Amino acid sequence: MGNWKDKLKEAALKAGRAAQKDPRLLKAAENVKETIEAFQAGYREKLRPDGTRPPCPACGKPLPEEAKFCPACGVPIE
Repeated sequence: MGNWKDKLKEAALKAGRAAQKDPRLLKAAENVKETIEAFQAGYREKLRPDGTRPPCPACGKPLPEEAKFCPACGVPIE
């Protein structure tokens, strides 16, 4: 079972394949990709009002601001 990002990527890929037959679908696939990238960038930059990052999505432990991996469980942080 994939996570939500994998499901969104899969949907974008399907839309991209279908877009080969319909340029309107290509534009929709591009919009989905841009939306996902913007969401990821905003999430990475978002800090809580107290200056801390949101906790690890896998284990819920606090994350250092510069963390690329959770120090508690090792999950990559995007």
